Amino acid sequence: MLYYFQRGHALRIAFRIVVLAFSLLAGVGTVQAETGLPDVHQPTGLPDSLQMPGWLNATGTHFELSNNNYLNIELDSSESVKSTLESVPQMVTMNIESASSATTTKITMRGLAPHTSYRKYEDDYHNPVTFITDSNGSYVYTQDISKPHLVFIQPEPGKVSKNSTIANLADPFPGTIFILDNSTGGNCTLIGTWDNSTKTCTLTMDITSNIQIDSDNITLEGNRHTLTGNNTGTGVYLVSKGGVTIKNLNVKNFSSGILSYYGYENILTNNIVNLNYRGIYLNRGGKNTVIGNIVNSNYDGIYLIYGDGESRGRNILINNTANLNRGSGIVLGYVETNNTLFGNNASNNNNFGIYLAYSSNNNTLLGNNASNNYGGISLNYSSNNILKDNTVISNSNFGIRLGISHDNIIYNNYFNNANNAIDDGNNTWNITKTSGKNIIGGSWLGGNFWSDYAGSDTDEDGLGDTLLPYNSTGGIRNGGDYLPLIQVTTQKEGIIHGTTFNVTNINGDYNFMDFGNRRI
Repeated sequence: MLYYFQRGHALRIAFRIVVLAFSLLAGVGTVQAETGLPDVHQPTGLPDSLQMPGWLNATGTHFELSNNNYLNIELDSSESVKSTLESVPQMVTMNIESASSATTTKITMRGLAPHTSYRKYEDDYHNPVTFITDSNGSYVYTQDISKPHLVFIQPEPGKVSKNSTIANLADPFPGTIFILDNSTGGNCTLIGTWDNSTKTCTLTMDITSNIQIDSDNITLEGNRHTLTGNNTGTGVYLVSKGGVTIKNLNVKNFSSGILSYYGYENILTNNIVNLNYRGIYLNRGGKNTVIGNIVNSNYDGIYLIYGDGESRGRNILINNTANLNRGSGIVLGYVETNNTLFGNNASNNNNFGIYLAYSSNNNTLLGNNASNNYGGISLNYSSNNILKDNTVISNSNFGIRLGISHDNIIYNNYFNNANNAIDDGNNTWNITKTSGKNIIGGSWLGGNFWSDYAGSDTDEDGLGDTLLPYNSTGGIRNGGDYLPLIQVTTQKEGIIHGTTFNVTNINGDYNFMDFGNRRI
């Protein structure tokens, strides 16, 4: 399969923050909206493993965000506003816009650490405002809402909380490094070399500052150097930028390793983004390419959110490794649509390998590996996705689960788990019998390979034709797989380097499984 990636000409994308008209609370916060009506889009009765903590999206004057991994935040606004709040370790963010004709509002925020110095940023890392909370951890200020804004609050550098593992890093730079299209690349020459003809900043040292990209079509060449944070803020930050390439960079110990907000046609490739809260975070962007990155040992590895609409979504994730994360490996959350995930490895994560949540529809998952997680692939309130050629094995709780998700097509996947499938919706688990090599080497495409399918293949075409449909011991409530894949095996003997061994014939394709898949 060939993909054509076009970075495009310089984008002139006006910065605006669009908060979705409906509210998705995900059961982790409460809101008192002006209408007094309940949020009809709020999923209810979900187990903890289905929740996405730390988010609240609503309209009103009083907001409470609770049960979080960081601070439980309460916010009051003197005017009705649309707001999305997020609380993650060492960082609170707020998308805010007017829900009336008001152009300013008085904001009272509670739940921050008492008597603590913070920095408040609006839209980007330029012009921060430093403030100190009162004895109750409160902060009051006047917010412009004549247009939408992104506000993020983080501890003042050098004053992060005591549970930070690197609270006293020596930082030779006073603040953020800004890279832009001018004769010096902005601050690029402080940390590396600037090629004005290619708009490339190449690092020549490891640094403990963060970086903000301030122009379109910039290339940040990490040259395998490392950005090390203080467990707060964002390592590399792009806001409303396009055509940017970030490559060969190591990023660790930030709230977000690499964050693109309203970014389009950017390329993130060959980066190592470990030990952050979120590794790679694409928020409200579109047509970005994330390829060949290692995103391990974060909370969530790769996290995409709010990618709906014609200009958003349609991101491509290829051959990334998202392993050993405390949450999930790859997350498409809250109306993240029309993305392609191809050849990614999302294994050994504490939660899910790949998680599609809350109207993450019309995505394609092709040839990914999601093994040795709590759950392999989980779909929650997400429909019209295609899952094909994925390997999902040895997950402790389930191979694949579809919770209140409909009209998904799942075929030619390899499932070998104690509980292979759980599905309470109406989904399709096979296509019609079609000529083509399947995931276990057979000659026909149909359904999926299931380790616990107990039926037989009477006509020896490699497709099960008894005990149908396969429904994973009742795990698939409506229908199931009518064409499960079966290995057709015969035994032969051969010799390699003087050693006798048995060769299993999987539908005529002979492989030495213990000798690097060399074929005789």
